[in-house]
Amino acid sequence: MILGIVASSANAGGGATPPPSVGSFWPSEGGYYAGVVTYGDGRSFHLVLAEKVYRSSSVLQWRTTATATAGTYSIDDGFANTAAMIAVGAALHPAAQLSVSAAGGGYSDWYLPAENELIIISNVFNSAQASPPTEFEVGGAQELPSNLHWSSTTVSTDPGRARGVAMLDSEVIGGYRKNFDPLRVAPVRRVAI
Repeated sequence: MILGIVASSANAGGGATPPPSVGSFWPSEGGYYAGVVTYGDGRSFHLVLAEKVYRSSSVLQWRTTATATAGTYSIDDGFANTAAMIAVGAALHPAAQLSVSAAGGGYSDWYLPAENELIIISNVFNSAQASPPTEFEVGGAQELPSNLHWSSTTVSTDPGRARGVAMLDSEVIGGYRKNFDPLRVAPVRRVAI
């Protein structure tokens, strides 16, 4: 275990119940089902968004200093990026610290999503789309604010910056200063298929 990042039985061997329809609450996995994410290396997982109570209601820094964090360059694997952040120091990475502290469904394997995982979250749950899930509509109990959210992905050409994703239109915006540009955080977990 790396400070809150563990492989739960669901993470390691598939969920106890089949996933619901995309956008629906998945009780046995503690959050809202976003669909399947397939990484560049061919691994696939079910992606689950944390309930609003575990998402940031205000903005946070990615890191407390504008310096590199080794192991945070994956655009696919937020779990690995977050583990690298926590290994260096949870207090140095407020966005990751909030993510791993989520406890939806009693799980302790929540993490800060990588760029491509966050795009999936935005595509399914943003309140600006034509028909978001009812709970995620503007003013809904689970509304995902349309502003920028941190990904766990560092900008490869400038390690003092990380990528954000606009929930309004799923646009990836790179170059946010880790220690200066505070964004929102939406923890996720993955469930093996």
